[in-house]
Amino acid sequence: MQIEKEKDMMQKETLTHDLAAVNKAGLYAGKRLLLVEHNGLNREIEAVLLRYTGAAVDTVSGGLEAVKAFSGAAPDTYHMIFMELQMPGFGGLEAAVSIRSLERPDARQIPIIALTGSAGGEAARAAVEAGVNECLQTPLNTACLNEVLARYIHF
Repeated sequence: MQIEKEKDMMQKETLTHDLAAVNKAGLYAGKRLLLVEHNGLNREIEAVLLRYTGAAVDTVSGGLEAVKAFSGAAPDTYHMIFMELQMPGFGGLEAAVSIRSLERPDARQIPIIALTGSAGGEAARAAVEAGVNECLQTPLNTACLNEVLARYIHF
């Protein structure tokens, strides 16, 4: 029992350290991100990491919901989309293609970052062909997350 408590404390300390690394004094306050993740626990964890940057984060659980959220929002509402690739039904690749084909300028410009268990190989090539800017391997690495945010969100 004591070992489990110590392990839990270590995990919480690690998460707290990781969150502090992501939080650059609310650097992305005023920015809005769309997170698309079908797994509830993963969605919750990823949303916490993203919110620690200071950005507002909207979450949806599927590709079709992502297209509806993006197309239903005013142009330039979202500054970046983080999208899981492998979702049941209407997946991340289909959603990326659908978003890119919308008749509005921000649809072609918004950075779409794929979230995947393997960020390389054939899956990455298919994602780029679908209009994804780049792939991030999950679970999210805070250093990579910071780099991606800095690369695509300009002030």
